[in-house]
Amino acid sequence: RKSAVRSLEIRAPESSGGRSKWAKTMRKRDRNPSSPEPSVSSPRKRFWRHLRVYLPGTTIYLPTIGTPIRGDVSVLNVTPSQRPKDLPLLPPPSEKHACRITLVLDLEETLVHVTQLEKYAGGADFSFSLRVKHVDEVFYVKKRPGVDAFLCAVSQWYEVVVFSGSGFLYVEEIVNRLDPNGFIAHRLYKEDCTLVGDYCVKDLSLLGRDLARVIIIDNSEACYAYQPENAIPIPTWISCESDCELARRLPILERSQFLPDVRNSRVYLQ
Repeated sequence: RKSAVRSLEIRAPESSGGRSKWAKTMRKRDRNPSSPEPSVSSPRKRFWRHLRVYLPGTTIYLPTIGTPIRGDVSVLNVTPSQRPKDLPLLPPPSEKHACRITLVLDLEETLVHVTQLEKYAGGADFSFSLRVKHVDEVFYVKKRPGVDAFLCAVSQWYEVVVFSGSGFLYVEEIVNRLDPNGFIAHRLYKEDCTLVGDYCVKDLSLLGRDLARVIIIDNSEACYAYQPENAIPIPTWISCESDCELARRLPILERSQFLPDVRNSRVYLQ
């Protein structure tokens, strides 16, 4: 199912000498193996190591979309117990989104964190009550740092879809408050997931969109287990105020909007 690696090639900025300073340093180190490596604490080394950069010549390629499933892969061998009934999951794209790639965003632990613990009520960005089994339950919602700017930016580049593994009423309460400006074009819920064992898999092939033009960002690899080649992973977020994972993905998404096929793609980060 995986397609060949595709890339959007953009030349790295050149110095006055015609070659990037970083590339020169690497070639010099290659000629002199005894040259000491940068210390582990070096910000430069941490940056490149984290992003797994490849340097053919002076062009920097960054693997950005597509990830192997490293956890429980049994989900791939289990027959789904339930599939969505109304297909495709999305209506035809609007005129505004007709030529855009579809960006699917997970909700909980990706864009927000939700808790019912009252001790976190003071730090919540908003709250709502929902009747659950004849009891009114209160939910406190904290927005991931940078989520407002993130949604504003990606809505200019993509057809944005929130796809949650939670129920309709619950998701509606959150998204209505999270997105008052209407940056999110569509919302999908638990009933739109494919149930495989205990997992709610988000089968992108059911969206009614070309898989070459769909990207998913989710903190759970089980959710994109059917199409890992379309995924941009993101760490789970609970409460860290210094988190900047959404902002880190904006340069990737800004460049990926021009890819003819996003699957297992690489783009350049300046």
